Amino acid sequence: MSDASWVLDPQALASGSASLELWTEKEGVLARAAHDLCLRAQEATVSLSPEGQLEVAVEVKSLRVAGQVKRGQIKPLSAKDHAEIESNLQSAAVFDAARFPRVTYRGTCVLSEGRARVTGELELRGQRRPLALTGSWRLDGQDAIASGDVRLRQSAWGVKPYSALLGAIKVKDELRVSWSLRLRRADA
Repeated sequence: MSDASWVLDPQALASGSASLELWTEKEGVLARAAHDLCLRAQEATVSLSPEGQLEVAVEVKSLRVAGQVKRGQIKPLSAKDHAEIESNLQSAAVFDAARFPRVTYRGTCVLSEGRARVTGELELRGQRRPLALTGSWRLDGQDAIASGDVRLRQSAWGVKPYSALLGAIKVKDELRVSWSLRLRRADA
């Protein structure tokens, strides 16, 4: 695999053949009135060079609410709730999409026996911080499948966790990002 460059098909996320998801959990006195959420990126680029240089860029405006998470299942919310949550995500109070339209990750990937280890940096809201990733990697015909997840504290990148009703409802600082990506050879 080290002799090939790999990329994500530009339509893969929107079509559902790949996923890049952000999982949030609620807390606070009125947490029962709030939702644990799954958010899905609809637009991102992913590339892995033969030298192991990984680059990922997610368009903040493409984050969509997949739904609330209840007992491990994703259940849709009302159209109004989806629109309100997506507006909040893009606002200056959370990801500030107008000033910082992308979340990027750059690192060096080492592939070994079906595992991928990446040492790199995540840039969120203009702040870069180290973030190590681990996951699985396998060939599937002419494609490569990469999957895994990572937990991070959004406050480490200057994002104040969303809250409402004077903090009675809020998003926990720790988020989980998961991915299942079908990559193709760049020259295919």
